[in-house]
Amino acid sequence: MRGGLTADRAQMHENALLADLMRSVADDLAARETEFDFSVASLDVVDRELGSGCDRHRLDLLGVYVGEVFCRNGTSLTWVSGGSSFPIDGIGVADGLVFDPWAVTAQRLEERRGSLSDQVRGALTFASSPTDETAAALELTKVVKRPESNWTILQKDWRRRQRRRRLKRSVS
Repeated sequence: MRGGLTADRAQMHENALLADLMRSVADDLAARETEFDFSVASLDVVDRELGSGCDRHRLDLLGVYVGEVFCRNGTSLTWVSGGSSFPIDGIGVADGLVFDPWAVTAQRLEERRGSLSDQVRGALTFASSPTDETAAALELTKVVKRPESNWTILQKDWRRRQRRRRLKRSVS
């Protein structure tokens, strides 16, 4: 029991560090770009930028901004750090569901259809009253403890750490 409590505290600490980093990156971006005011409507600016294309670093920054808009406009939403069985950072929504803002922005960049503001509005609606059908429609990721090869876990963890390093450098 004591070991589980320690692991829970470690996860809470990791989540708090991630939330601080993401908030700092988003605040820095918003300070440089006046159109970014953390409203859901400001995601239309992100949509336009994604529509014209951007590099990987900019995509990471925009993903952080989308995540912070989601957190700041929802109730009790916060960043959660992925673990070794499912190494994804994102926004914990409900019952093991994670909103991955980087996947949302990357998908928007590739497909160039739909609207980030509509998607975030839908996800905020889901967060206030979650159902499986809404989660599937919004493509929220269910955190599933499933066996994976060590290689797959290492690759995902490496990509997550690389993104964090890039984001930390952008704040410095």
